[in-house]
Amino acid sequence: MAHFHCGILFADLGRSNEAVAAFRRSLQLDPVSCWNATIAGFFMHQLGQEEAGTQQLQKAFDLNPNFFQIWSLRSLLHCEKGNFPEAVAEAQEGVRLSSGLPISRGYAGYALGMAGRRDEAVAILDQLEELSRQRYVPASTMALCWLGLGDHERALEWLEKGYEQRTATCRTCG
Repeated sequence: MAHFHCGILFADLGRSNEAVAAFRRSLQLDPVSCWNATIAGFFMHQLGQEEAGTQQLQKAFDLNPNFFQIWSLRSLLHCEKGNFPEAVAEAQEGVRLSSGLPISRGYAGYALGMAGRRDEAVAILDQLEELSRQRYVPASTMALCWLGLGDHERALEWLEKGYEQRTATCRTCG
């Protein structure tokens, strides 16, 4: 796991080559970790290693096609490419597979917002706000929805709350 976390740290510091090397080493040491393969594949995409990232995400999918995070992160990659129908479908599958975890709903809200399906994205925000009265919902999840809706002010407000809460997932919000 140390190499995996070093990969994330190097990626956050903009040290792409070292990040990719750390992820590759992590995957060599633990080749059956669906989590490692998913997150490493996503980061490799973000670091400009699209082919390697796609291969890693496919390996993760082959290991466990029911792992919601694969679907959720692939939805973000579809959004980056402007493939919004695919993004929404993948995000919604992530919500289904996670039994509605807040983070997966956040990815769906982002994809719906990016796809111009504002009412559906706002409905997810409303659901998350209601849920937050009963249990913890990461601020980064709310920020992700607002970012998809193009409201950068509100997204920034939620990211600041996430920073105050020390929410680790703030790095995935763009």
